[in-house]
Amino acid sequence: MAKLYSKRIQIAPVGFEIDRVVIPAKKEKAEKVYLMVHKNRTEDKATKYAAEIQKKLKAAKIETELVYCDWKNIEEITRVARDLILKEAGNEIAINLASGS
Repeated sequence: MAKLYSKRIQIAPVGFEIDRVVIPAKKEKAEKVYLMVHKNRTEDKATKYAAEIQKKLKAAKIETELVYCDWKNIEEITRVARDLILKEAGNEIAINLASGS
């Protein structure tokens, strides 16, 4: 029997834009957004943007989860994204590349 329903998941790196994450999540009726942020919080200049994105998505009843990785390590970024995709296998997954800086 075919699966009737899957969750709509988005993966978005957090940069210096809020609407580039929030608008697509609302438009595509995402149920969860993974926000990829720099794991070194003292180096991360986008912390306030991540907090505002979470606030706006919560108001839209969209679940969020922060996922940490080293923005200077492409292998780690790729591994973290791959792990999220495997974790959410069976769901509809969109990767929002326009949201990062």
